[in-house]
Amino acid sequence: MSDYLFVYGTLMRKSRSLLGQDQRRRLMRETTVIGPAQTYGTMYDLGAYPGVVVDREVSRRVSGELLRLRSPAATLQWLDVYEGIAPGDLDPDYRRAIRPVTYGTMRACEAWVYVYQAPVAVARRVADGVWRR
Repeated sequence: MSDYLFVYGTLMRKSRSLLGQDQRRRLMRETTVIGPAQTYGTMYDLGAYPGVVVDREVSRRVSGELLRLRSPAATLQWLDVYEGIAPGDLDPDYRRAIRPVTYGTMRACEAWVYVYQAPVAVARRVADGVWRR
């Protein structure tokens, strides 16, 4: 289990989204911010929030923030509920996965990432991998 979490949308500390603002505040209390980070994947605009799809296009990068979880099991439990992947949730849009993340001056670690797994046929790809809402 990793002590790191990579966030790329409404849970980033500078997000101005009203969606997830309570969860964002709680997450900031329960973590230490490491700083800007990137992982491989393709970001899609899903309306009020983004989704990152892991695909074979390894040249695409997604930007976000790396956080260190103080109590990983406890924090991930409520985040899973927020992301709709708690036990008993049927057909979730996301799954939590360990992914390689780079930060700082190309330092690397493995971090939990909420990966989008629902169809993206009608979603717009975010070409630069940076969520700006």
